[in-house]
Amino acid sequence: MRFGKAFSARALLVAGVLSLAACSDSDEGGDGGGGGGGGGGGGDVGLGKDPKPGKVNSYETEGDGSCSFGVPVGEKFVAALNTTEFSGSAVCGACAEVDGPNGKVIARVVDVCPACAPDLMLLSQEAYSKVASGGEVSMNWKLVACGVSGPVRYHIKEGSGPYSYFAIQVRNHKVPIKSLEVMRATGWETLTRENYNYFVGNALGPPPLKVRIKGTTDEVLEDTLNFNFSSDGVQLDGAAQFK
Repeated sequence: MRFGKAFSARALLVAGVLSLAACSDSDEGGDGGGGGGGGGGGGDVGLGKDPKPGKVNSYETEGDGSCSFGVPVGEKFVAALNTTEFSGSAVCGACAEVDGPNGKVIARVVDVCPACAPDLMLLSQEAYSKVASGGEVSMNWKLVACGVSGPVRYHIKEGSGPYSYFAIQVRNHKVPIKSLEVMRATGWETLTRENYNYFVGNALGPPPLKVRIKGTTDEVLEDTLNFNFSSDGVQLDGAAQFK
């Protein structure tokens, strides 16, 4: 993550140190430890709330980040939130409508900015150019439904297995994801959302897996996932999309 010119050298140093620590935690989770401290806090991520004031600046990014979505294809409008508003990955994949001095833009949240003040948002340079110019400026923003097409998608993380560490992520969702559950013999089990934006469980058994996801609008989608585990991870389409 490279920040706009308004950031001091000290802030960049702090961001670099904290980003390395975050990457270390994410790598541990990928090895099957499920570490990361649990990022499942819901936070204030509901849609339909009034815009709130804040600050915005630009940063250089390829579109990847702590949300672990990977580098997007053809998506230029992305955002990084401060630690408070990132809420332990609860807003990953959410869409923020930013109203700045030069106009409005909608950007998808893909990363966290540990060095940012509690009211600061970073936008990719492409998104920032739609709302402002010249460093950190005031703006108003709110979460809105993302303009995605097709059903939600699931990504089974590499390293997952039926009798050990298992991690699953929801992608291509219109509203922020509040929770993910898996059906076990004893009923629905809520998986823990880690800071790297995967819902993690242990020894969930072989496929098919019945999953239930809830959006922050409290709408619920259920899917039965039939797949073969792969060392490269698995991508699956769900049956529907949030309204």
